[in-house]
Amino acid sequence: LFPYFSGLVENYKKILRRDDDHTKFLIKCGAADGASSYCLETAAYRCEYNRDKEEKRREEEEKKYGRGILGGSALVDWHDFVIVETIDFPIHEIVQ
Repeated sequence: LFPYFSGLVENYKKILRRDDDHTKFLIKCGAADGASSYCLETAAYRCEYNRDKEEKRREEEEKKYGRGILGGSALVDWHDFVIVETIDFPIHEIVQ
């Protein structure tokens, strides 16, 4: 939800600053009957671009680090773990 509102704030900032390119794009999206298809095509193109970019990044990372024992996550960030409980083993206890 936060990214959505951040996007709205960014768009409002661009409109208030009179960013001509962004204003022209918004006018194109809201002006005519075919405008919604233009906006959908632009959004689909952007989505596809982001998907391809993420896939290329993932492939680069896989080449760099290898698939590893853990299925691609060879590096473990140990700072994400939290100690929940410690177990003490007394010296005089007999192990069976």
